[in-house]
Amino acid sequence: MTITDIEKPANYSKNEINKLYEKYTSVATEINATRTENISDQTVIFILSESLANPDRVPGLTLSAPVLPQIQQIQAGTTSGLMKSDGYGGGTANMEFQTLTGLPMYNFNDMISVLYTEVVPDMTYIPSISNAFEPENRLAIHLSDATHYARNSVYTKLKFDKFIATSGSDDTADNISTFGAYPSDASTYDNVLSEIDASQSQFFL
Repeated sequence: MTITDIEKPANYSKNEINKLYEKYTSVATEINATRTENISDQTVIFILSESLANPDRVPGLTLSAPVLPQIQQIQAGTTSGLMKSDGYGGGTANMEFQTLTGLPMYNFNDMISVLYTEVVPDMTYIPSISNAFEPENRLAIHLSDATHYARNSVYTKLKFDKFIATSGSDDTADNISTFGAYPSDASTYDNVLSEIDASQSQFFL
């Protein structure tokens, strides 16, 4: 059965899209006029962690000391906030797609279950935050098989230069330690740190 990735909105036309483009281009120009930094001049480490949590947000729980003091310090000194997850215990690739592109899953057909395998192949252009960086400075690290959720194909389409995985990719992870049945967060972070080049502006996923 063939389904449409996204239903055509009422009053959809090239003219209406141009109006939106002009509106938000104007908004962006106004915001960027006072900015002194450019994201493409930075190194961005984009971490999606299923295990990271701040217990201080649990109602009724009192802590003797902050659990994430470094992260909270960074949050206090820059633009920061909270993100609502639309899934727990699975569907990680959908969260990945949404955070990279800013395209929420609720805009797509309800019949679609995996955006990477059902939507991305139909896209001629993917509006990803990684596009702000040169392709040779785009790196993905996911300590699982590279073919899960077709990540290898998706990262190629996003022009990532390197994809480090446990199998199924040209580059495999080094020194993997496990926590339970899975690679530890520390293993992921160690692989990120080993790839950082201080002379370049890089994007890590």
